[in-house]
Amino acid sequence: MKVQYLKSASVLVEHEGVRVLCDPWLTDGIYYGSWYHYPPLEITPEDFSDVDYIYISHVHPDHLDPETLRRLPDHIPVLIANYKDRFVHRILKQCGFEQIIELQGHHPYRLADDFYIEVLGADFCDPALCGHAFACQPEPDRVTYALDTLAIFSGGGKVVVNTNDCPFGLTASACKYILNHYGKVDFFARRLCRGRTLSAVLRTSGRRSPFAKRGAKETPIH
Repeated sequence: MKVQYLKSASVLVEHEGVRVLCDPWLTDGIYYGSWYHYPPLEITPEDFSDVDYIYISHVHPDHLDPETLRRLPDHIPVLIANYKDRFVHRILKQCGFEQIIELQGHHPYRLADDFYIEVLGADFCDPALCGHAFACQPEPDRVTYALDTLAIFSGGGKVVVNTNDCPFGLTASACKYILNHYGKVDFFARRLCRGRTLSAVLRTSGRRSPFAKRGAKETPIH
């Protein structure tokens, strides 16, 4: 399995020749023209037009960027959480995507013969409160946004966890589940603190990828 860091929270995960593009924000000027990449982008959405899947963790523009998505082929399957409120689904439909796969929590989805993704809901949601699997009814005594998800990629005996913007409360509570079901984590991509994405903490090494000349880095998971 390989993890290739691109920009901000954008990451490419690959195993068995199947590539999953996570949270592609590859343009500038989101949030009403206030957010830009620095150093400037040296990659474009079109560089990833041949990926096999796109995973969108949540609705914020630095993770779900309509301009980036409209420049990618709309036949690529998009993986999202199975939220009760289908705001992410609606935006993807507006972008023209034909295959939107809504994943149920605690049910790994097969991407290849030995490559799976599992998506867990965030924001301190307790599904027992409302009977839904994902963040739709927060606990009343906690501040929550009911937005974020994390992704667990597994294959070839390796486990990669991408927590992107998930609050510490979710990642801490998910550790027991992940260890019980997967036994270990080989690569952990997490947010550093509020307002900073996993780009600040990814440790990258190994051979150079075709995108290395553009500033992207790749980490083989041995």
